[in-house]
Parts: sequence; structure tokens; C-alpha cells
Amino acid sequence: MHSLERRLGLGAATTINVLTMIGVGPFLTIPLLLQAMQGPQAMLGWLVGAVIAVADGMVWAELGAAMPHSGGGYHFLLESWGPRGPGRLVSFLYLWSIVISNPLLFSSGAIGFSQYAVYLYPLMSPWQAKLLAIGVCLVSTWLIYRRIDGVGRWSIAFAVPVLAAVVWIVAEGALHARVDRIALPASAFHLSRGFWYGLGGATLYAMYDYQGYNTVCCVGGEVVHPAKTIPRSIVIAIALVAAFYLSMNFSIVGVMPWGKQRNRNISPVISSNDWKAPSRLPS
Repeated sequence: MHSLERRLGLGAATTINVLTMIGVGPFLTIPLLLQAMQGPQAMLGWLVGAVIAVADGMVWAELGAAMPHSGGGYHFLLESWGPRGPGRLVSFLYLWSIVISNPLLFSSGAIGFSQYAVYLYPLMSPWQAKLLAIGVCLVSTWLIYRRIDGVGRWSIAFAVPVLAAVVWIVAEGALHARVDRIALPASAFHLSRGFWYGLGGATLYAMYDYQGYNTVCCVGGEVVHPAKTIPRSIVIAIALVAAFYLSMNFSIVGVMPWGKQRNRNISPVISSNDWKAPSRLPS
């Protein structure tokens, strides 16, 4: 029986998790979070989401360390429920849900990429944007169709510009942020039903952005020293991405009037008018 080669170290495993978590999601969901809670207090959703991600990540870390085989949730469910019993059905249903949901997540990232490209090339037609999104999917598939150590090297190579972009956004926000643009509404922390509903909605959007910290479990059979590497890569990835998301969002909210972001269309294309200070902050 052919066995997989364990070639992914801690750095590559963590990078794979981080790159799966980071994408266009935060930029697409910032208006949704602000709309959910009607103000910058929506950043609480990022904090609550980080706590949930850590709790769930610890479960994946335990399972990944105990059963370091490729397959992730499919393998965990199969072994937990019994490979000769209900585990066959439960693991099959899990795999079927992944077959449906993962392409949708993949395509959402490609669509976000093409929408942001319109900012650089405003004359892009809808069909050109669709072809660009398709091209992103094809190139990504080609890049990942290689040996696992090659995937690890490509992940680290892609992580460098991603981290550089994060640092750039945070630095620009720190230099140009205005305190009055982060001013909270008077009822920001009034613990009403609307507050809890809004916090739940903001957390839901945040969890969409956090997901991916368990990616290393899907390739557990190719991880070096999995009992140590898998848990550490999950915890480190969640901590890094939570810090990135919080700092990025505070930077963006501090520069762009949050009232305009809240009322924006979901399209992430930012016009020059969005960066002009309003005559007054929304109440």
C-alpha cells in the first residue's frame, strides 16, 4: 500500500492555514458587519469569532494529533462513528457537503478578486470580470496540483506579498486614521435584543472570514511530526489572522467613514468619493 510522504513542516503547515483563512473576505464583509450592529462596535464580532475559532480549532488540533491521516473531517467522523457502522453514512454526508460548499467558497474568492480588479481597470466588462474569475480558479488549481513540499513552498511564496499588503494597510490606517470616524453611536452597547441579534450576525460574517484554520488536517498524512505540528499550526494561524483582521479593520474604519461603509453596496470597488469626509457623522 502506497503511503504519503511527510514533508510539511510547521512553517508550511501554518502558512497553508493562514492563506486559506486570509482572502477577500474581510473587505467583502466589513459593510455587512457594520450594518449588522450599526456602528464600529461591530468589531466585537471579530473578537467573538476569534474565541469561537480557538475553541473549535482546539478540537481539530486534538483530532489531527490523534489521527494524523489525510482526509480531515471525513476520516475523523469515519473513525468516531465506526468504519463498519454509522460512520460510513456520516462521513459520506460530510464529504458530500464539502463537495458542494468548497467550490462555492473557492468561487467567492475568485469573484472578489475580479471585483477588486475593476478598481484597477474600470473599463473591465462583466464578461471580462467573469473570465478573470475563471482564470483565477484555473491558475490556482494548476498551482496546487503538485507534490506537497512544492505546495508548501508556493504557500510561503504567496504569504510574503499577502503579509506585506496587511502591513501596508495597517500602516496607512495608522497614519491617516481619525478618531472622530471611529466614534461610537450613543446606543452602541445598549444590551437590547437588537444588540444581541446584531452581534450574532456580525459574528456569523466574521466566522466566514476565519474559516480555514483546520486545512492542515486535510493533509495530516503529509505533515512532519503531526502530533506537535498540527496543533501548533492551528493555534498560531488563528492568533495571527485574528491580529491581522482586527488591525486591518480598525485601520479601514478609522480612515473611511463607517456610515458610508455600512450603506455601501457589497461590491468592494471603492470610488474616490468614499474617501471624502462627510459633513457630519451619522447619529
